[in-house]
Amino acid sequence: MFVVDSRQMLTSGAAVAAVQGTPRHSVLVRVTHWITVASFAALLVSGIAILLAHPRLYWGETGAVGTPSFVDLPLPFILTGQS
Repeated sequence: MFVVDSRQMLTSGAAVAAVQGTPRHSVLVRVTHWITVASFAALLVSGIAILLAHPRLYWGETGAVGTPSFVDLPLPFILTGQS
């Protein structure tokens, strides 16, 4: 069993910041962090949507439906609802 001495807890940086009531990062850093997280999540979702719409990877300047692909992913190739 792991036992922590109360003196060790008070000397650690996180415990001292919590005891003193000061935040570890400024509000600007926290806001920009969560904006970055939301932007990355949106980028990831849009990339997955593009990959599901056309699951073939091409090399160079080729990349039409009839041309050979560099990598074929084992996903269904569905182009319905596209206009």
